[in-house]
Amino acid sequence: MPSTPNVEIALANPWIAHFLALVTSLTVLFALYIRLFVLSDGDTYRFDPLVGLPITLAIFWFIGWMAADVIGGRRTSSRAIWLVSMVLIPVFSTLVYYFVLWRPAKRSRAE
Repeated sequence: MPSTPNVEIALANPWIAHFLALVTSLTVLFALYIRLFVLSDGDTYRFDPLVGLPITLAIFWFIGWMAADVIGGRRTSSRAIWLVSMVLIPVFSTLVYYFVLWRPAKRSRAE
């Protein structure tokens, strides 16, 4: 039987995950900035659908990617806690998972 190298099958290239994390982080920071410093009480800010739809799709793709990584269980043994947190507070918990577990694991494999 031919041996196969122990290669992790990635969902996509790592640069895509970095880009999705950047889009998600900037969107959260922009929304926080708008909410705190620009809008007055009761005002809402609306994105143009041509801008809002791709951003929303990128955020959902990022959440799905990190959830799939949690389900795979290669980086953490507490999968249930991470999945519950991703269901309850999806954007913040996926960003925490990305910066605390996903990036350091990718960095240590590259070295």
